[in-house]
Amino acid sequence: MAKRRVILPQECWELIFNRVDGLEAISLVCKEFLSISNSVRHSLRVYNLTVLCRLLKRFPHLKKIDLSVFDGDIDLAILEIARSGLNLEALNVSNQKILPVESLRVLGSYMKSLKTLECGNLDLLRDSDLQAISDSFPWLEELDISSPSASEQLVTDDGIEVLASKLRALSKINVSWNTNLSDRSILALSSNSISWSIWIPFKQGGDSSHILFRAVTLWLTIGFLLCAASWLGHGQELVLWECRIQTTFIIALGLDSISDLALQPWVQGHCWHEL
Repeated sequence: MAKRRVILPQECWELIFNRVDGLEAISLVCKEFLSISNSVRHSLRVYNLTVLCRLLKRFPHLKKIDLSVFDGDIDLAILEIARSGLNLEALNVSNQKILPVESLRVLGSYMKSLKTLECGNLDLLRDSDLQAISDSFPWLEELDISSPSASEQLVTDDGIEVLASKLRALSKINVSWNTNLSDRSILALSSNSISWSIWIPFKQGGDSSHILFRAVTLWLTIGFLLCAASWLGHGQELVLWECRIQTTFIIALGLDSISDLALQPWVQGHCWHEL
């Protein structure tokens, strides 16, 4: 009796391939597997422009492209992505000398689906760059502008306030190692969203239940407390690393001293009292 061959529909293969690592090996099995693996590939890290142009045609359903290790003209790469017709949701342009402002403007005019932009570890990042980001991608939900290298012309509270006023959907921002920021930035961002995460300026990562501060230049004032109270009231966690705490902050919490602050179950980290 001849064995009957079972042919799975493409939808079933896609469900299987989505759970498998190493799609490159699977794509070599047959032309059908090559086509299916191309359709389920959603993220891509690109190293040079020649490869990018070819891969944009090969993978029509990409959602995330990582250009953080790109070697070449970053503007040309972004323009190719803009013209690709992809519904991209996340783009990483970290580790560049400057923010590729003009090409990002073109990308924003073509691609309204982008929700996450990573541009950390730039040699230079300024308030004008934040203005360009907010104008180009007003629908952004997550933004990483951490660890700029330049010691001058850093991002300031003015830039963050402009960003917060225009990015109404922003829910997460990483501003680690932007040492010119104060609680003015916290207040501006807190008025923008119900649930969000801010990281200043040491660690990266985390989730919306943690608010982390690490900066000897950061002063936690009574204005910031108005924001913190809402998080703490919903069981959130306040993480203070090496922060100078003013007397008004301690009094407003109903505590007698900074040692009482350290004993609170919702506070982690090390801080000291600034008279």
